[in-house]
Amino acid sequence: MPNHFPSVNSMQAVPVVSIFDVSTRREGNAAVADWQGFAEFRPGETSRPGPDVLVLEDAPDALWTWRSGMTPKTIKPLGCHFLRDIEIQGVGFPFLQGHYILEHVHTSDVGRQWLDHDTMSENPRLAPPANRLVIDEPVLLVFGPGFPVFGHWLLDFLPRVEIAKGVLGDAFAGMTILLPDDTPDFVRDMMRFFCGVRADQIRTFSCRNDMVVCSRVCLPSFAHNGDYVLHSFMREFYNRFRPSPAKRAHRKICLSRRTYEKTTRSAWRVFETREAFERMAIERGYEIVQPELLDFAGQIELFHSAETIIGEHGSGMHAAIFSRPGTIVATFPALNAIQLQIGAECGHTNIWLNRHAERHDARGVYYFEVTEEDLLSMLSVVDQARSQRDSVVQDPPGRRSLSGLLRSWRPFLRVKLKRQTPPL
Repeated sequence: MPNHFPSVNSMQAVPVVSIFDVSTRREGNAAVADWQGFAEFRPGETSRPGPDVLVLEDAPDALWTWRSGMTPKTIKPLGCHFLRDIEIQGVGFPFLQGHYILEHVHTSDVGRQWLDHDTMSENPRLAPPANRLVIDEPVLLVFGPGFPVFGHWLLDFLPRVEIAKGVLGDAFAGMTILLPDDTPDFVRDMMRFFCGVRADQIRTFSCRNDMVVCSRVCLPSFAHNGDYVLHSFMREFYNRFRPSPAKRAHRKICLSRRTYEKTTRSAWRVFETREAFERMAIERGYEIVQPELLDFAGQIELFHSAETIIGEHGSGMHAAIFSRPGTIVATFPALNAIQLQIGAECGHTNIWLNRHAERHDARGVYYFEVTEEDLLSMLSVVDQARSQRDSVVQDPPGRRSLSGLLRSWRPFLRVKLKRQTPPL
């Protein structure tokens, strides 16, 4: 992954050890019984190929055009690593004999970057914790960098809890689940709703003051390849919570991040054209929604009932994992490919508006704006996609996919947009 830190740095690189060097696959129940090694929960697989994506690139003369979808990727088997004598520091950094355990996923790589730099306040090497908190009971470690963020729980940490449940069976009830003492309240609610975690299973610690010394740790794998190409288990897990599709998806929703423009524990972003965009969306029949104001059942129902979803890139959009195949998801700007990878696994049609202007203030707050013209053009492209999709009541075997049908209006998309008028 790219290094986002300055090259000037006084710290030596943290010693690391790969999880695959300290935990190897064991057959049957041996890893759990001995508390040593890897117990498989689901076999590895090759991901689904992603449909082509409709994109307006971040260039002055860019046109709406097609970009090839994701190519299939290999995903390792899912399961749990059972480890002994582990120290946990900071925001869930696991150490074995002074070596950081590298799990070869995004959050673990971020952890390594934080540990290697003296500019990160979350780096426990800057001020080693003074208090040793010893836990003799078996500990489940699922969190890491990004633990205050809804999207990381949805795609990274919560599926790890469910994988541990699948491996441990009845023994899961006796696990101590470690969390930082400043974990947002929604996390406990989320673990209870989706995984049945009891309040008395959770034990908190101070990321700054405590080094947690664990005699036994269960470290589940992630339900993706490390870069958010999803294992089918992710979709299977969240499908359990979808309402029965008794009626056709019918809602057009526009996600608003207005709450997070004021304060957030995630990346602080301000969409400077938000009010104009929301006005345009309302004029086209969209509901302006803030999913964080709903309980989890309400959020699931919201996304499951939506036939079209538009809005800023971010954690809230990732809840499209609850949406049905054929849902149109249009986002901006494309800060990473996670939304496309959700769409590939769930059968969505993704539309990306990448063209934008950006700046940072002295606090590091990220401001961006998208011209009203480009926002209107995106809404028009979405309307075209909806019309093409809705003209196909059913898609019998042998018929073209939605992305194939949308290609029939490729000439429309490749015409350079006039500066005064969006496409109709």
